[in-house]
Amino acid sequence: DGVQAVRNAEEKAKKAITDAAMMTEELKKEQDTSAHLERMKKNLEVTVKDLQQRLDEAENLALKGGKKQLQKLELRVRELENELEAE
Repeated sequence: DGVQAVRNAEEKAKKAITDAAMMTEELKKEQDTSAHLERMKKNLEVTVKDLQQRLDEAENLALKGGKKQLQKLELRVRELENELEAE
Protein backbone atom coordinates (compact mmCIF):
# COMPACT_ATOMS: atom_id res chain seq x y z
CA ASP A 1 0.00 0.00 0.00
CA GLY A 2 2.93 2.32 0.76
CA VAL A 3 4.46 1.52 -2.63
CA GLN A 4 1.21 2.39 -4.37
CA ALA A 5 1.04 5.69 -2.48
CA VAL A 6 4.57 6.51 -3.66
CA ARG A 7 3.64 5.62 -7.25
CA ASN A 8 0.52 7.77 -7.03
CA ALA A 9 2.57 10.65 -5.65
CA GLU A 10 5.11 10.24 -8.47
CA GLU A 11 2.34 10.25 -11.08
CA LYS A 12 0.82 13.37 -9.54
CA ALA A 13 4.24 15.02 -9.52
CA LYS A 14 4.83 14.10 -13.18
CA LYS A 15 1.39 15.43 -14.11
CA ALA A 16 2.05 18.63 -12.16
CA ILE A 17 5.38 19.07 -13.99
CA THR A 18 3.71 18.45 -17.35
CA ASP A 19 0.89 20.86 -16.50
CA ALA A 20 3.40 23.49 -15.38
CA ALA A 21 5.35 23.10 -18.63
CA MET A 22 2.16 23.46 -20.67
CA MET A 23 1.11 26.52 -18.68
CA THR A 24 4.57 28.02 -19.15
CA GLU A 25 4.30 27.49 -22.90
CA GLU A 26 0.80 28.96 -22.99
CA LEU A 27 1.96 31.96 -20.95
CA LYS A 28 4.85 32.53 -23.38
CA LYS A 29 2.46 32.44 -26.34
CA GLU A 30 0.12 34.90 -24.64
CA GLN A 31 3.02 37.22 -23.79
CA ASP A 32 4.23 37.10 -27.40
CA THR A 33 0.72 37.84 -28.65
CA SER A 34 0.36 40.68 -26.18
CA ALA A 35 3.71 42.19 -27.21
CA HIS A 36 2.76 41.90 -30.88
CA LEU A 37 -0.61 43.57 -30.30
CA GLU A 38 1.06 46.33 -28.29
CA ARG A 39 3.47 47.02 -31.18
CA MET A 40 0.55 47.08 -33.61
CA LYS A 41 -1.33 49.49 -31.34
CA LYS A 42 1.65 51.86 -31.18
CA ASN A 43 2.08 51.73 -34.96
CA LEU A 44 -1.62 52.46 -35.47
CA GLU A 45 -1.46 55.35 -33.00
CA VAL A 46 1.42 56.85 -34.99
CA THR A 47 -0.53 56.35 -38.23
CA VAL A 48 -3.66 57.97 -36.76
CA LYS A 49 -1.62 60.94 -35.52
CA ASP A 50 0.00 61.36 -38.95
CA LEU A 51 -3.35 61.11 -40.75
CA GLN A 52 -4.92 63.61 -38.35
CA GLN A 53 -2.12 66.10 -39.06
CA ARG A 54 -2.55 65.60 -42.79
CA LEU A 55 -6.31 66.06 -42.46
CA ASP A 56 -5.83 69.26 -40.46
CA GLU A 57 -3.44 70.57 -43.11
CA ALA A 58 -5.86 69.68 -45.90
CA GLU A 59 -8.74 71.39 -44.08
CA ASN A 60 -6.65 74.52 -43.54
CA LEU A 61 -5.67 74.59 -47.21
CA ALA A 62 -9.29 74.11 -48.23
CA LEU A 63 -10.36 76.98 -45.98
CA LYS A 64 -7.66 79.26 -47.37
CA GLY A 65 -8.51 78.23 -50.92
CA GLY A 66 -12.21 78.77 -50.28
CA LYS A 67 -11.58 82.23 -48.84
CA LYS A 68 -9.44 83.19 -51.81
CA GLN A 69 -12.09 81.95 -54.21
CA LEU A 70 -14.76 83.89 -52.32
CA GLN A 71 -12.62 87.05 -52.44
CA LYS A 72 -12.15 86.63 -56.19
CA LEU A 73 -15.89 86.22 -56.68
CA GLU A 74 -16.65 89.25 -54.49
CA LEU A 75 -14.14 91.30 -56.48
CA ARG A 76 -15.75 90.18 -59.73
CA VAL A 77 -19.20 91.14 -58.38
CA ARG A 78 -17.90 94.61 -57.49
CA GLU A 79 -16.33 94.95 -60.94
CA LEU A 80 -19.60 94.00 -62.59
CA GLU A 81 -21.54 96.38 -60.32
CA ASN A 82 -19.14 99.19 -61.26
CA GLU A 83 -19.54 98.37 -64.93
CA LEU A 84 -23.31 98.38 -64.51
CA GLU A 85 -23.23 101.75 -62.75
CA ALA A 86 -20.97 103.19 -65.43
CA GLU A 87 -23.49 102.39 -68.15
